[in-house]
Amino acid sequence: MKRFLLTIMAIGLIAVSCNWNDEGANKQVTLAVDSRGVANGEMSSLKLLIFDSGKLGQIIDVGTAERELGSITFSLMPGEYQLWAVANAAEANLDASLGSSLSEVKLKFIKNGDYYSGDCDFWSGSTKLTVTTDGVNSSVVSLERRVAKLKTTVTNIPEEIDDIYIRVSGTPTNVTLDGSKQGTKSEVGCELDYDIDKGVATAEVLLFPVESATLNIYYEIEGVVRMGTMSIDTMLSANSIVSVGATFGLTEEFKLSFTTPVWGETTQLPDDFTLIGSEVIVQDNRPVVGTPSGVNLVSNGSFENWTDGMADNWKFQDCQDSTVVRVEQGVLSEYYALRVDGKTYLSQDIAVEERKGYMIQLNANCLNPDYKWKCTCAWYKTASTMLGASYNVGIQTENYQGATDGWVDIFDSQYFRAPVGAKYLRIEFRGYSELDSGEGVLLDDFKVYEIVEK
Repeated sequence: MKRFLLTIMAIGLIAVSCNWNDEGANKQVTLAVDSRGVANGEMSSLKLLIFDSGKLGQIIDVGTAERELGSITFSLMPGEYQLWAVANAAEANLDASLGSSLSEVKLKFIKNGDYYSGDCDFWSGSTKLTVTTDGVNSSVVSLERRVAKLKTTVTNIPEEIDDIYIRVSGTPTNVTLDGSKQGTKSEVGCELDYDIDKGVATAEVLLFPVESATLNIYYEIEGVVRMGTMSIDTMLSANSIVSVGATFGLTEEFKLSFTTPVWGETTQLPDDFTLIGSEVIVQDNRPVVGTPSGVNLVSNGSFENWTDGMADNWKFQDCQDSTVVRVEQGVLSEYYALRVDGKTYLSQDIAVEERKGYMIQLNANCLNPDYKWKCTCAWYKTASTMLGASYNVGIQTENYQGATDGWVDIFDSQYFRAPVGAKYLRIEFRGYSELDSGEGVLLDDFKVYEIVEK
């Protein structure tokens, strides 16, 4: 791939350290960028980071128009500097603030739900910059690619597969600008481009270099997601491509071939990767169809039983200006209801089984238009660890509520399927108003039934 020099002119300063504002003493600097194959049109952004005595003192953002002009010029006080050029790092992908040391500046992928999106083709390079009081001040910086690419192609996909995607685990989601340190390892992934008619799915994901990783291929059949896993026991090097070619079949193995058609040297991995329809189930999206069992899993869900001024089997977090009161008037069922006033947290954990369906019925009545509250649920994998946000979509009430028109069933007695890994369903009530705002919310007749499915 041809090299070309990119020299860019007249750019705006995002930030300047205080001792560089004396324009009379500053000297003009001209910078050329050796892109080593990344064409100007392939740069979504270009930033210059200038370090003075080991601290980041200036960030220069080079716009598209300036790049196309072919000349970067800027001003600096005479002295010795370290300059870093970073291509294709949007503001969210570059963790850099004035005064930071080089080891504190990071390139990072952005989290998308429960995984990180490997979609930034980072390039960077550095050079020492000497600015003198006389003569021509110029320098050249060469860019090098900072990421590897994993290409996955799956063929012969059966028609009954509804969705297919990949995630790579064990790879860092951020690295320092100088490459001296890697951040926490997590999952980086993307959807495959699935052509149902041809039975072919393809994907490309960018990864920071790592010695080894794990490739997970997920596929969904009638709402049930299964996962096949293989180890990639080969170095994922910057500027290299690892290509995985796979053929799907119940008895036919995935055949893996690793090539580097564009970026670097060829890599071979001898292991085979099989998906035979018996992989671990990681998600179950089937609709819940059936009837409630009739056994209420909520302990003291009608708030009939009390001890020392508190409803039995409920956890009450005593905040400032918070109260719970047993009431006999305006109840929904039996003899008592619970009224919550002030800033209050009330909860109960219910043991559940993963992949089973449950009906949730939570009844509340708020007659006070000035009282803000929320009654919601969440799936937990341990008594203290909630499952990821994507697993709780639909089961959590997002917005604060106010006055209701009498008693309301917050979840409309809907059916929900416990996700894979769920051990508990937590019911939570939160009051957000001061005690002097008046009486809060009446709660009564809370029910959770397991669904006997057809």
